[in-house]
Amino acid sequence: MIDDLIHFLRARYAEERQTAMELRMQNWQAVVADVNAKQAIVDVCERATILAAGATRKITDMTTAGVTVPTAELVDAARLEGQATALSRALSVLAQPHARHPEYRQEWRPRR
Repeated sequence: MIDDLIHFLRARYAEERQTAMELRMQNWQAVVADVNAKQAIVDVCERATILAAGATRKITDMTTAGVTVPTAELVDAARLEGQATALSRALSVLAQPHARHPEYRQEWRPRR
């Protein structure tokens, strides 16, 4: 789900960036800068999600193999998972202005 949301947002930001530059809007540089800042958030979320998935997979593999998982690794994995969850919520909020787009999915709506 998060991969689809990231792909959706990247596509919308590419469209917004292109539209701003094509229309040669008076403030196109500000629009592009705003879009680039939002894109940076999407990139951070993607990296955090990948790291969290990797940590979870490592701990699951260790546990399955009967290896004792050190507390520090559990804490790190929980921290990464928390970051990924928080950033996922941020992506939902960033996608909200595009709710009327035909590719927008209702499961991306921010939860209260």
